[in-house]
Amino acid sequence: MRWSAHLIVGATLLVEGCAKPAALVFEPADAVTITDTKGAPMPKIVVKDDEGQPMEDAPAPQLTFAPDGVVSIDGGTLKPARNGKTTLLASIEDGPTTKLAIEVFVVDSISLTCPEPCTVKVGATIKAIAAATGLG
Repeated sequence: MRWSAHLIVGATLLVEGCAKPAALVFEPADAVTITDTKGAPMPKIVVKDDEGQPMEDAPAPQLTFAPDGVVSIDGGTLKPARNGKTTLLASIEDGPTTKLAIEVFVVDSISLTCPEPCTVKVGATIKAIAAATGLG
């Protein structure tokens, strides 16, 4: 009698790159305040997996501003368009989202005026009226 044996070996198939993004993080995560027309560096956006580790081949996040028109992104720099507040929204389709607060406060000039009558006696003080103007 002849016996035959078959050996079946179980195998685990590892598929890299199938991990789904679990979180988006701005680095640094602090709110950005822009005070000159040069702008500010764009914070890095890190895509993390469900273990909190950065993903190397993650999809690029979609970036939008709400409201639009306060800043734009130009070559890695947040460029001011007008004074105001906005939020930078980063999202991945069917995935995580994150937000970053941005405030633009650019002062181009300050004008000083004095209340009527604008005469001051020697040794007296006057309260000047100051008005800052900038990007809007």
